[in-house]
Amino acid sequence: MIPFEIMQQVMQDVARLIPHSWAILGLRSLVQHGGGIESVASNVAVLAGFAVVILSLAAWRFRRSIVR
Repeated sequence: MIPFEIMQQVMQDVARLIPHSWAILGLRSLVQHGGGIESVASNVAVLAGFAVVILSLAAWRFRRSIVR
């Protein structure tokens, strides 16, 4: 929950692997920069992608646990 600007570039790249960072970047774009839907569309798309992947993995694991 620290600003990306004070992180080293390597840590900024690692932070992009978790959904929380995309949500914070989108919220920050709305609040600090006065953006609109078009400014957070990419963040929302990435978060939706995370949701699809994680939900698919969870459904697969759940199905495997029921079948056993």
